[in-house]
Amino acid sequence: MYRLPILDAVQAETATCGATSAAQLLDTSVKHYYDHACIRSSHEGLEGGEVEASDSGRARSRMPMEGGLSKNKHKGESNMAPIFIVKLLRSRGLFYVGMAMLTFIYWASGFTKLFGFTQAQAEMAQFGLRPPAAYAALVIIVQLGGSALVIFGRRLAWLGAGMLVVFTLLTIPIAHQFWKLDGLASFLDMMLVFEHFTVIGGLILAAVLAEMKFGPHAQS
Repeated sequence: MYRLPILDAVQAETATCGATSAAQLLDTSVKHYYDHACIRSSHEGLEGGEVEASDSGRARSRMPMEGGLSKNKHKGESNMAPIFIVKLLRSRGLFYVGMAMLTFIYWASGFTKLFGFTQAQAEMAQFGLRPPAAYAALVIIVQLGGSALVIFGRRLAWLGAGMLVVFTLLTIPIAHQFWKLDGLASFLDMMLVFEHFTVIGGLILAAVLAEMKFGPHAQS
């Protein structure tokens, strides 16, 4: 068992000077020891970010502090969601499902045009795009290729998202000129334009998420 040197000094004082002097020595020494412990604790708390808690002059615990919160709280997992929800959100399966659903309007339209190329040409001609066959083929390539890069391109998802963003922006002055319409027709076309901007935001987030998930500093 560890024995404080101060106790040996008190016993020696008792043997030579009596109990009264020994008690005074004990009282003074304990006070000095306690003051020294408090100063050392304060210095360590300021320099090392630690707080030393004491009870009757003996250290009971040392709790690292950072920004008013313990480091354990910073290192620990957040309890904001159940563990199965966290695992689901981090799964690659859900990632691919989400990307496929986000790009559904593009790849579904691309396959429809591919298997109905005559109707696709008629659609291009309706908007004044000539030659319609060339524009229909270009739209199919952008819609299918961009969607594939967003879903499966991993670190090339930004390229697919960029292709689809540019395509979506171009459809506004070509196919949704709501400012030239009146009444309900203008309102409905304007709502479609608003939806286009929402999809563009989703594509931007998809590119960011793909980089976070598959980039050099991937967060699994």
